[in-house]
Amino acid sequence: MAWLKVWNRIKNPSWGRCSSRIWKRIRETSVSTRDGLFASMNQLITIIIILAILSMATKLFPKRKINFVAKDGYRKKESVMNKSEAVFFFELQKQLPQGFYIFPKMRIADLIDATEGYGLRYRKNKILPKHVDYVICNSQFKPVLAIELNGNSHLRQDRIERDNLVNKIFKVSTLPLRTVKLGENFAEISKEISNFTLQK
Repeated sequence: MAWLKVWNRIKNPSWGRCSSRIWKRIRETSVSTRDGLFASMNQLITIIIILAILSMATKLFPKRKINFVAKDGYRKKESVMNKSEAVFFFELQKQLPQGFYIFPKMRIADLIDATEGYGLRYRKNKILPKHVDYVICNSQFKPVLAIELNGNSHLRQDRIERDNLVNKIFKVSTLPLRTVKLGENFAEISKEISNFTLQK
């Protein structure tokens, strides 16, 4: 009978050993699954707690919005030139020939164009934040000469590197750049510059 065959198989020692292994494997799988489930639950709970803390922190300490055009966000400068720059400006203005004009604080990017081709954006970025102290233009507003008035700050290493780069840029552009040092005779320098403009 069928039930008798099943009973005989269960009574067989080899069947008992096989069933023990099966039950052992089932228990091991159950334990592994349970541990994995607990680990996943712990990770999920940790993530939920972190998100809750961040949410509370956002409410307690809201991000401050900066109003870049607030009433007190900007203020007018007292002067676009310091005393030494102003003294040189007036001396130079006094000696410039008729038909030439001096403009202070000019961006290099307004005087020199970066040429098209490979590295155009890099070359533009090199001149965008830089300026020179004065530019002399003719009556057609063509730049004739750029002037830098250098004080002690230009002795710093970073300023030396900046000045070397600016000198190279002006040399490549063919726009002359004249460097004047504080302490030099402004009247004599202005006369030399005036004579130079007459040749242009």
